[in-house]
Amino acid sequence: MSGHLNNDRVRIFVDTNVLIEFFENLDNNPSKQFLEEASSDDRVELLTSDFVIFEVLEFLRREYYIKSKIDGGWCTRRAYRKSRNFENFSQADFTSMKKEINNHMNKIAEIVEIIPLEEFIDKNLGISFSEIVKHFILSTKIEKNDVLALTSALLTQSHVFLTKDEDFAREGRRIAMLEEFLKELPIPLSIKFFSPKPPNNLSIREYIKKIYEKVLGENARDSTIL
Repeated sequence: MSGHLNNDRVRIFVDTNVLIEFFENLDNNPSKQFLEEASSDDRVELLTSDFVIFEVLEFLRREYYIKSKIDGGWCTRRAYRKSRNFENFSQADFTSMKKEINNHMNKIAEIVEIIPLEEFIDKNLGISFSEIVKHFILSTKIEKNDVLALTSALLTQSHVFLTKDEDFAREGRRIAMLEEFLKELPIPLSIKFFSPKPPNNLSIREYIKKIYEKVLGENARDSTIL
């Protein structure tokens, strides 16, 4: 992650559900279309964090287990139930799973910058990542995994949080109540929530252009980041 923000690019933080949908075999997959188009647009930076990647890995390994067991003759209900503890899953199965999931993760890394956990450990910040997370958990209805993603987005000074979670977006309106607490940070609370699916029959390209114009017109800034 560079130490200087580019005022000419909009920073889009990608949530877990968008990355998961990216791999789904859907007709007109909105997340896949958005990420592929945005990754080739020099006005856009796509990023996420290790916290999001950990959640994606957890989802992918469970899906791999379920599929492998159904392909092996188990009923769907049994496969889902046993996926909680990976019953009858050998070390060789884990090795095969790891190879396949790593291939998926390489596809993500080609289009989205993954900010490692170590980037968020900065003693000069004045307040720790964990303190912000604890405050969000105790002050909002946002669940822990979403809090980790949101805090990551804030501390990378992302302009946009790209998510399919409508509840998260609604909860984002309540975050205004936390402004006094977050004023202690060198990074101001300033983030907008967007879905990867374009509204009003806009094309993906037109939608990205609209996001760029809306965000950079209000939030262009020149700051030092972690």
